[in-house]
This record gives sequence, C-alpha cells and structure tokens, in this order.
Amino acid sequence: LEISQMLAEEGYKVGVFDPQAMENAKGVLGDRVRYASSVKDCVTGADAVVIAVPWQDFKNLDCKKLKKGAVVLDCWRLLEGKGKGMVRNLGVGI
Repeated sequence: LEISQMLAEEGYKVGVFDPQAMENAKGVLGDRVRYASSVKDCVTGADAVVIAVPWQDFKNLDCKKLKKGAVVLDCWRLLEGKGKGMVRNLGVGI
C-alpha cells in the first residue's frame, strides 16, 4: 500500500492487484489508483511491475507478454529464471 500510495502521490499512473487486500486498499488509496481484476490486467502496458506479495497469481506471470522494456521488481523471487534481463530480485529476509 505504501509503495502504491507514494507513486500515486508523485503523479504516476498506478495499477494495483492483490486478491486479498483490495477492499483495504480502496480504503487507503481511494480513486488515486486503478484496481485491476487480475495480474494480467494489472501488468498489461506497465513500464514497471513491483511484486510485493507472494501470491501464486504472480508466480505464473508470463514475462514474455509484458510491454517491451518493462522492468519487474520481484521482492519475493517468484520469477527466478524467467524474464531474462527484465526481472530484478530483492533479498527477502536473512
């Protein structure tokens, strides 16, 4: 929520998808972001994708269908081995 809120406040167009937190997100983000109905809907046309929750929906993301030049920041290493040159992994935990 904090990442989406910060980006929206900076004027970026933000799409969000979290199958378990959409109602909570709407209470925090209001109409400043676009609420996607699926992972595919959320990432279509995106210049950057941040995977901040470890849902199976994100693990099945087909990086080949992303916009050319899109960068994926995968905080949970769900996409290791996929999307060569597009996926950036952040360490999680120790």
